[in-house]
Amino acid sequence: MSCNIILFITVLLFFYLHTQSFITRVYLGGINNATLFFLCFVVCWHHRAQCGKGEKLAGAGALVCVLASLIPSLLMSVRPEPALFQVSMTITQNLGCYFVLGALLSLFLFDQIEWHYRRSVRDELTGLYNRRYFNEQLDRLLVRGSGKGCLALFDIDHFKKVNDTFGHDAGDLAVQRVAREIQESLPSGALVARYGGEEFVCFLPESDEPLARHFLEHIRQKVSDLAVETPRGSVSVTTSIGLCQVLPGTPVAQAFKCADDALYQAKRAGRNTLVSSVTVSG
Repeated sequence: MSCNIILFITVLLFFYLHTQSFITRVYLGGINNATLFFLCFVVCWHHRAQCGKGEKLAGAGALVCVLASLIPSLLMSVRPEPALFQVSMTITQNLGCYFVLGALLSLFLFDQIEWHYRRSVRDELTGLYNRRYFNEQLDRLLVRGSGKGCLALFDIDHFKKVNDTFGHDAGDLAVQRVAREIQESLPSGALVARYGGEEFVCFLPESDEPLARHFLEHIRQKVSDLAVETPRGSVSVTTSIGLCQVLPGTPVAQAFKCADDALYQAKRAGRNTLVSSVTVSG
């Protein structure tokens, strides 16, 4: 911006001293302003979020300013009257200001809406989705999607002992680390959430039992290798996992019961293990 100001003033002074042409200076000013607003549009569009309505409105405001900044120059080329130029400049500058302010307010408001939405669907401690959002999305996937995949429940073993021995801060760190391992180890299309205090859940759409078992066994091993450093010492945890393959038409409650039964069997088998339950169908 500083370079543009210096260059623009230098060019204007040059034309003022050598040509004394008012219309030429008007053209230069219009082209310069239009270029700057167009660059603002490019930046807004390039850095927009996937659902960034605010960024799109800011870009639209910049495009309006591009057109508005060219109007005085176009009028001067048709009727080179200073009074007409002054009127057109006043109108277009006000118009541009209104659109810029409106775009900035829209960007702020949409960012606020997005921020509150993220807080409503995300778990504060881990950043994963929360239970309510997961249930809604799972119901949508089972009812409106293909309706098949694998549902898995995770439970950190003996978590109460971790809290009692190392403190709740250490327990929070352990939950965060386990959440990170789960999220980073699953494929991009998986839906992951923190389901309770030390419980997590994931759904792998279109996955069969062998493929899901491959991912989940990898997670189980990575969690068992964790060493969470705390002021009271190193915390090691393990996780039990219940896996259930879901067929089209399976109700959400039935899918959860199947995965929960498998998790219960994993705990009875000695924990730090993965148990796959019988495939459920509608």
